[in-house]
Amino acid sequence: MIGLLARFFRGVNTAIGVSTLPKDATPAQEQKFVYVWLGIMAFILLWCALIVVWFTSS
Repeated sequence: MIGLLARFFRGVNTAIGVSTLPKDATPAQEQKFVYVWLGIMAFILLWCALIVVWFTSS
């Protein structure tokens, strides 16, 4: 599962023009890479939810 997500996020990095993991990355490097991306996505979702709450609470 981590390998699949690492390939997906590697493609996202390539699409937005950011350097990415090499193809021969170790499983530990892939795991860290995926966890960083999941953290970024969680932060963005949390921030969007907070904005919705701010605008709908008044």
